[in-house]
Amino acid sequence: KKKKKKKKKKKGSGARADSKATGGKEKQDIDAIIAEISGVPNGNSNNSDKPRRRRNKNNRQKVPLSASLRTLKCDVAHFDWKRELKRMFGSRVVSGGGILSSKGGRRGIVSRRQEGWPTGGGGINMVFKHIQEGKSVFTFSRDLEYSVLEQDYLACKNTMDPRAISMFHAHNPFHAGANLQIAEILLHTGEFKQAADLVERAVHVYELGYHSKFDPLSGSARLLLDREESKEYLGALRRHAQCLGRRGCARTALEVCKFALSLTPETDPMCIMSFIGYYALRSKEYDWLLEFEREFLEYPIPAKWFPNIMFNAALALRLSTTGGKKKPETESKSKGESTSKSPDPSNRLQRAIRIYPQAVTALVDAIDNKILKTDPRWEFAREWQSKRVSSPFVEKLILIFASRSSALWRSPPTLAWLRDTARAVYEDEKKGGKGGAAIIEENKLISSAFDIDIPITYKTLQKADYTDAMPQLPPEFFQQNQLPPPVGQEIPLNPPSAGEGGRIAGNPFAMFFRSLLPNFDPEALAQATAVIEADQRQRLLEIEREQERNEENKERKN
Repeated sequence: KKKKKKKKKKKGSGARADSKATGGKEKQDIDAIIAEISGVPNGNSNNSDKPRRRRNKNNRQKVPLSASLRTLKCDVAHFDWKRELKRMFGSRVVSGGGILSSKGGRRGIVSRRQEGWPTGGGGINMVFKHIQEGKSVFTFSRDLEYSVLEQDYLACKNTMDPRAISMFHAHNPFHAGANLQIAEILLHTGEFKQAADLVERAVHVYELGYHSKFDPLSGSARLLLDREESKEYLGALRRHAQCLGRRGCARTALEVCKFALSLTPETDPMCIMSFIGYYALRSKEYDWLLEFEREFLEYPIPAKWFPNIMFNAALALRLSTTGGKKKPETESKSKGESTSKSPDPSNRLQRAIRIYPQAVTALVDAIDNKILKTDPRWEFAREWQSKRVSSPFVEKLILIFASRSSALWRSPPTLAWLRDTARAVYEDEKKGGKGGAAIIEENKLISSAFDIDIPITYKTLQKADYTDAMPQLPPEFFQQNQLPPPVGQEIPLNPPSAGEGGRIAGNPFAMFFRSLLPNFDPEALAQATAVIEADQRQRLLEIEREQERNEENKERKN
């Protein structure tokens, strides 16, 4: 009996196993049919999970960064300007911590959050738009509360009264546009430190709204310029880089320029290409500049054809071979470069002079405008002054290069090297030499590439946008138009209205100096003046009517 029972148990267990196997097969068959119909891979099988995970990993790296974009990858350690100052002057001289304060909160990438700054809820948020060619595209947008503040700020700005803007900023110290505008006014008065702090505060307001998918250090994030907030953010980054350069933090300024260019490398609306080489030379990043000149191809015109980058790359090669930073042998061999035959800086400079001879005279004039007139050693270069530039775009780039980089070429050894190399090119051209067929062909390609009108972003550039020069307003202007007390002091309860700016707007001298401020719009000023005058007329009419009513009431009482 016991044997029979055991046999029965075995038969039952086998039947159950068979039923489970057939049921599992039927389930797999049904899942396979559903997958074939819907086009979705079967997720129940164990074998299908592994390829799916591999596929997801491959999707993250399906579009690897090109060599062009790898040059724009950033390092968060180089965004801390106080860290750079400590490296130059020592921690005893420079006080303060790192990028993130000890109180915690959201970490800033570009800005250093200071005590009292908000840790969230800045009012401007980053919105994810789509993925294009493996790159995530974002844009900025304001929330409802910040949009109301923006309307109030625009109303104050349209009055063209610095007092009204300063009063608005005192009541709203973390409004990005107001911080940038007050910083511009402080720059015109020589208050560079306070202006730099306000620009960094504006950048911090935008950083509070970063999207969770936004990776600023990868070089693959893109910013869509469909809204004013995105343009304002890029403008704040450019001005932040300028303020860092004035502080002496050239390495941090270079990192900010790389970050701003990586957001819009195809259009470069802030004209970073025109002065990024200056900060690379000042920070002694010679290898990076040479790699950037060779590899960066995202902009419609390659970087190696820009006059400022060609001349600065030749200088970087010379400085790197005469005591600067050199590439390790392993790195040069991996890139296929021969260590025995290194490129000659003079040949690189000759190539740049053959293509852009006018850049030599513009650079020497920016260094000292008396050299070409009085120094007989530069007599050969006077003929290049009469030569016309091939396009107005190139002429603008040469002007920016000469104004921005003249300090780097001012030293006597560098200036003598430039003179000797330029004389060699001049004598060779006199003999009929043109540098070879490769130079002639490259000159034709460059001429056709730059044979376009000046982009609107370069047309609107002023000298203060790419140099450290800043026009100073006379003290009489601020004595007549006294600004309110700075943030932290006692603030009047009622800010000045638009009508109170009428007296200042009528002063021709005040109007002249006010026209030097950014975002000056005569039409908007005329409209604001018309509104003020209409309001004053309406008030006068109301006063006259009240007087007439009072007189009628008196007559009735009598």
